[in-house]
Amino acid sequence: MAHSTVEIIEPADSQDLVTLDLLKTYLKITTTQDDAYLQTLIHLASDVIAGMCDRSFGKERLIETFPNMDGSAPLVLSRFPVTEIFNFEVDNVDTLYDIDPDGHIWQSNHAMWTGTVSVEYMGGWELPEDAPGRLSLATIELCKDSYFAGARDRTIQSITDNNVGSVRFFAPAVAAGQSTGGRSGGGGGGKSGTPFNQSLAPMIEALIFSYRRILI
Repeated sequence: MAHSTVEIIEPADSQDLVTLDLLKTYLKITTTQDDAYLQTLIHLASDVIAGMCDRSFGKERLIETFPNMDGSAPLVLSRFPVTEIFNFEVDNVDTLYDIDPDGHIWQSNHAMWTGTVSVEYMGGWELPEDAPGRLSLATIELCKDSYFAGARDRTIQSITDNNVGSVRFFAPAVAAGQSTGGRSGGGGGGKSGTPFNQSLAPMIEALIFSYRRILI
């Protein structure tokens, strides 16, 4: 995939990948006392997933420019599905093209792309209502883990139910979400103490895999 620069003309109304109502239904939450917190989790989880995929998902009008193309085909736009193209130029000259819904663009004469290509278009989903199911489920899973983690004492590692009972605590650095040089507490690139400071679970990784933008 060729590198590009993006100029937003009309930003998306939302970048959230799931609605509050759907998250609460999935988590079987019927009260409203945690709505503000849940909405914050949605914002944060959606941002984490967008960052992992190296793209935005909300429907936006933008100009995407691919400078100094040297024979690539096809071009791949960073926002999809593409719903409308307003202008398409190669070296400031209007050019004929073919495009599929996933944002792959070929020249109509099947030639390779050369020069600087500029595309003004509308791409993405109307969020959060029209978010793809896999992205919504990944966001829900990330929110679920953080929501229920917040309901327990993070310093407790395990509780043994025997005749006398015992509680095993994490070391202070681990309980605070700080890295100890191993896998604990350091994954995912998050900041210590944030809701999403661990590596993404394999299920979430699998759900978002096909939406990742990979630059070569």
